[in-house]
Amino acid sequence: MAAAKLDPIDLKILDAIQRDGRITKLALADKVGLSPTPCWMRL
Repeated sequence: MAAAKLDPIDLKILDAIQRDGRITKLALADKVGLSPTPCWMRL
């Protein structure tokens, strides 16, 4: 299986989830600078 390439936004998403695993979709999107749908699609 090939390794996934992560861009800076993906890394921000991972960091936010590691810090708070119960973060809401809306709060996560706001934290990384995306709207909720594109943020959720990256998960």
